[in-house]
Amino acid sequence: MRRPRTRRTTIARFAGIAALAGLLQTPLAAPAQTPEPVANPQDQLGLSLVGGLALPGTIDSSPGGSIDTKVGWVVRAAGDAMIVPKLSLGAYALLGSTSSDPGGIGATIWGFGGTIKGHFRVQSIQLRAGLAVAFQLESADVPGSETSKGFGIAPVLEAAIPIANTLNLLVQASFISQPAGGNSQADVTWAPIVYFAVGLEFVK
Repeated sequence: MRRPRTRRTTIARFAGIAALAGLLQTPLAAPAQTPEPVANPQDQLGLSLVGGLALPGTIDSSPGGSIDTKVGWVVRAAGDAMIVPKLSLGAYALLGSTSSDPGGIGATIWGFGGTIKGHFRVQSIQLRAGLAVAFQLESADVPGSETSKGFGIAPVLEAAIPIANTLNLLVQASFISQPAGGNSQADVTWAPIVYFAVGLEFVK
């Protein structure tokens, strides 16, 4: 003989059905996605090293005349720190080399200076524009020549492309110039010598 349902059994069955219906209506959680790295204008510190090519230019010496230069190379190490949102101050050291055309006489330049840059983000890329000023030393591969000293000033344009959370691919365009300088033998000035460089930047 079939056993009659009790009230407790009926309530338990209804509770089970309601719980199953709730599970079926719950949407499945989407799989977690790793966010793409984004260049952040509020990164507090950036350390970079770039290298590239310097285009032909002109070095003026008075007395001595003008000397055209061939394609050369540039290496630049820098550090930048945010002082207010979207504005940074930095320091850098630059080493460049070129040679005269014609003649092939080599010239080396060292630059030590500071920068001020504005930071702007376009999608995942950070764009920067600013100004660099530097104290510079130049030497020529000529026996008996005296090292020249001077003042350099140039605009700086950069694009920081994130490749990891704390690492950017850094593309830089600027130029080397010396509106005033020289040694005891002559005044030595550089017309703007444009260079393009690429490297890496660590940010935190």
